[in-house]
Amino acid sequence: MDALIGRRLVKVVRLAWRRSDEPVELSVGPVQLVFADGRALLLDGQSDWTVALTETCPGDAQYKASGPDPLLAEVCALVQRGDRMAALRYVREQAPRMSLRNAKAYIDAVSKGDEPSECLTGFTREEPEPLPLAIETLAGPYDEDAGA
Repeated sequence: MDALIGRRLVKVVRLAWRRSDEPVELSVGPVQLVFADGRALLLDGQSDWTVALTETCPGDAQYKASGPDPLLAEVCALVQRGDRMAALRYVREQAPRMSLRNAKAYIDAVSKGDEPSECLTGFTREEPEPLPLAIETLAGPYDEDAGA
C-alpha cells in the first residue's frame, strides 16, 4: 500500500473486459487509479480473494500483458558473471522498445538483487496485438445539392 501514500489521485478508471456481443458491465473488473505524475496503479481482484497491485508508467498499457519476464534469467546470469555491458546489449537486442535509459535502470535493478519494476519488464514482453475494431457501415440519403 506504500504506492498509495503521499500521491495525488487525479482519476479513477473502471476497466471492463467484455466480448463485442455482450453488454458493458462496469460493476466487475479491475480498477485503475491514475496519479498526478502520470503513473497508475491497477487493482485487480484475484480468484483467491486477494487484490493484485500493478504499478504502471505514464502511457503504459503493458499491464494488460502477463507472465514472467522472459529476459530476467539471462540478464541475471550475465550480471553475476560481471558482464554488465553484455547484459545491456542483450536487453537492447531482445527488447527494442526499451530505451537506453530504461535498459540501464533494468540492469541496475538486477545488479542490486532487485526485480525490475513492472514499468521496465513490460517492455521485455511481446507487444500485444491490437484488438480488431468493429466497423459499422452507415448509409443514408445522399443529397447532391448539399455540396462537397
